[in-house]
Amino acid sequence: PIQASFLGWPSTMGSGLIDYRLTGEDPEDFPEISAEFSEKQVTLPDCGWISSHRHVPRLMAAVTERQRLKREDEKLPPAHVFVFSNFNQMFKIDAPLLDCWAKILRAVKDSVLWLFESVPGSSRRIRRQMRARGVDENRIYFANFTTDKAYNIRRQRLSNLSLDNFMYTSGTTGIDSLWAGVPLLTIRGKRAAQRLGASVLRGAGLDALVAPTKHDYVRMAVFLASQPRGRHLIGQLHTFLEENRSNLSLFDTERTVRHLEEAYKVMVQRHSRGEPPENLKVPLRYPRSEMVRFVV
Repeated sequence: PIQASFLGWPSTMGSGLIDYRLTGEDPEDFPEISAEFSEKQVTLPDCGWISSHRHVPRLMAAVTERQRLKREDEKLPPAHVFVFSNFNQMFKIDAPLLDCWAKILRAVKDSVLWLFESVPGSSRRIRRQMRARGVDENRIYFANFTTDKAYNIRRQRLSNLSLDNFMYTSGTTGIDSLWAGVPLLTIRGKRAAQRLGASVLRGAGLDALVAPTKHDYVRMAVFLASQPRGRHLIGQLHTFLEENRSNLSLFDTERTVRHLEEAYKVMVQRHSRGEPPENLKVPLRYPRSEMVRFVV
């Protein structure tokens, strides 16, 4: 009698057949977006994502193995060069994003951008676009396509900072980056798909890495990569993620499942009373003894 959408499609189903959408964002915080949904919103506490990374042996081994990959294994420049990365699908890259990436690379001379070549031949087009924006194409590196998630996480650990997309921000890719111990810099847009990265970071206690505007996105990336205090913060962020990986809400599968079950109960109880769907909030019934959060 009740249908709800969760993950998979970061927008409304638009059919009127789905009663609810499970999310990590309070619709009161973005009424202009919520009004476009045919579903009522059920807000989960902390984060609207669920991850099983710490329960998958190969993914756990990818971040705990003693013998890590080296930059030369992936044909990346030496350690003193700052590596920005983005392992999202190529269709998420658009002109405004390339404009900002070019500004960042022009400002941070000793840096490169490392992308995931999910589409054959895309490397030539991206390099051509960056060259047109005044960036040496030799500063754009590409990771070969693979479906091996554990290997992808292992090589992501070679990066210093993940730069998120704009029109369709990081979901699973952002989670993988944080699991790898690499901080993610994102931007909170107006559409649901433009707020995924912000939700992921909230689940990791890293709200400080959500830029309010594109200008701030560029400014924050340049600061973190080029200023002594910024480099120090990057080191702290890597340490924070490495040391607290198992304590973050984002990776606490059991706790998220319990909150999902609470959401199901609330929806069913409302239906049993003969009440129509309405925006609902799941109470924080399973808090941590200590909320892990990174403070700048």
